Amino acid sequence: MGERLFRELVSLEAKQSGAQDAALWGFPREIDADEIESSYWFRLGQDVVFWYESVPGLPGLWVHLAVSPHGRENGWGQRRWIVASEIIGELLGADRLRFVGFAGVNNVTDYLTRMGWQEDATGLHKMLGV
Repeated sequence: MGERLFRELVSLEAKQSGAQDAALWGFPREIDADEIESSYWFRLGQDVVFWYESVPGLPGLWVHLAVSPHGRENGWGQRRWIVASEIIGELLGADRLRFVGFAGVNNVTDYLTRMGWQEDATGLHKMLGV
């Protein structure tokens, strides 16, 4: 019990640790210092790091996700994460979340689509509060 608790990463050190884990787990692009400092970072247990980023000119928040190889092999709580990620997005003031899939996460993109996320020109989005 308690293995899959949601925790916000508040300190810069904790956010940097989350970004390092994301990179180690194969996140497909560099996460720069500005993104680390300005984004809202969270963990789901020890196998999942996710963060919300505001992108100028686009409404809503981008949610980024990194799952450890162990988590991918043994299940990482997708259903819990999707519900919580939407609620956290609302609490952060977003009216929608955005997600861009990339090689190796087709299962996440497929899952989000099944859960009501819609495709648009930038990837996927989910209107919140509806």
